[in-house]
Amino acid sequence: MRVLLVSHLALPHHRAGVETYTHQLARALAAAGAEVRVASTRKVISLASGTIRPTEYDGIGGFEVIQNLDGDGYDSTWRDLRMESAFARILADFRPDVVHFQHLMYWSVGLPRLAREAGARRLMTLHDFHLMCARMGQRIDPGGEGCDGPSEAACAPCMAATPWGQSPAARAWIRRLTTVRSLTGVALDGPMRRLERVRRRLAGRNTEGPAPTAIADSTLPEWRNRFHQRTAAQLDLLDDVELFVTPSEALRQRFVTWGLPPARIRRVPQGLDPTPFATVRHRPAEDGRLRLGFLGTIAPHKGVADLVAAVRRLPGDRVRLTVHGPGDQFPDYLADCRSAAGGVEHIAILGPLTRAEVPRAYDDLDVLCVPSRWDECCPLTIQEAFLAGTPCVVSGRGGMAELVDDGVDGLHARSGDVDDWERVLRRLLDEPALLPRLRAGIRPVRTADQHVQDLLALYRDLPESAPDASDLAR
Repeated sequence: MRVLLVSHLALPHHRAGVETYTHQLARALAAAGAEVRVASTRKVISLASGTIRPTEYDGIGGFEVIQNLDGDGYDSTWRDLRMESAFARILADFRPDVVHFQHLMYWSVGLPRLAREAGARRLMTLHDFHLMCARMGQRIDPGGEGCDGPSEAACAPCMAATPWGQSPAARAWIRRLTTVRSLTGVALDGPMRRLERVRRRLAGRNTEGPAPTAIADSTLPEWRNRFHQRTAAQLDLLDDVELFVTPSEALRQRFVTWGLPPARIRRVPQGLDPTPFATVRHRPAEDGRLRLGFLGTIAPHKGVADLVAAVRRLPGDRVRLTVHGPGDQFPDYLADCRSAAGGVEHIAILGPLTRAEVPRAYDDLDVLCVPSRWDECCPLTIQEAFLAGTPCVVSGRGGMAELVDDGVDGLHARSGDVDDWERVLRRLLDEPALLPRLRAGIRPVRTADQHVQDLLALYRDLPESAPDASDLAR
């Protein structure tokens, strides 16, 4: 069986949850005997968008399609004919039996149709709200607050205030760099990125991408129409995706409410390879302090600043917080977190860990904290913590609340509420028997092998697809 996994981004260049899950799934499928490739996108501004490059990482081959977000504004964020053309070439090259979509961001809404026309069976995992939320799929507004959408009233102003793609000046530079590389073979991506960082620093601005745009009331009717156009196009995926799956029942219910038929979306629990965590040995803290940790992307929707603010209020001689994760995507937010932790000895904000380093981090960690401000679907960090025998304190919403049983193998706190996070974390200091009880309450984590067998059964149950004559004639 040939299986093509399609993700927005991929390891080793991006290390968030979907990318990590996709790679682990690819390895498990290969171990089960499938021939697997991963198709993903990457920004390389000296190459034209739509360029395909072969990739290989950790024994898994794939296809990398350049996507510089230099399309024609908002509409190109969900329908990009350059990306569809590249994907059609990948399908013709690999000829998959099954295409398992993990994420369509940076790709195009037309990919499932192309897979259907190529005769492949089609499955899509819903990891977040991308189909219903145009702004990164997290239902977070430009101010960083949670959103009750999707709805015309909520989404149109948000979409109007969000910058889409590259600025005209940036697109012009991309064209110049692409021309230089095509004529000389010289890639100037690195020098240009360094110059841009210097320019931003001198200008006193440390953010990526264009600044948020002002909202003109006269533009709102146009954005209302665009909201409905995108929503209709995403719901049209029902014509081309045979089955949707998600590891989160909360996410499943949200999508059913949005418009996906209940029979077409199924909850499939994820699984992880327990091997890397089998050797974790919790070492007692030499200074006796409670060791809290955060492992993940340092970004506004992850709520790291809320966690830092709460831990600042706790006695430094009894607790320590270590934050590990990349912050290059949101440098202003990283700077704010560092500033909030500045001068506080018991809070350390460090860089990201490699995959090999993650299990070792749990040797010196008592509790994992997941303070996300959005309804995360199924954070791998929580499952990894449980494999390591480490309880979790999480925002009590979405898939986090499903994975962590409050008072049994972890604790819930209200997302975005620093006072409540302080209260919950202080319980771990004031109730000596609580942490051992939470450790003892951790349940076995489903394995990657079990998860792959579930998916293989779904792949086989999907009907064999064949291109319609009308499709072949296009």
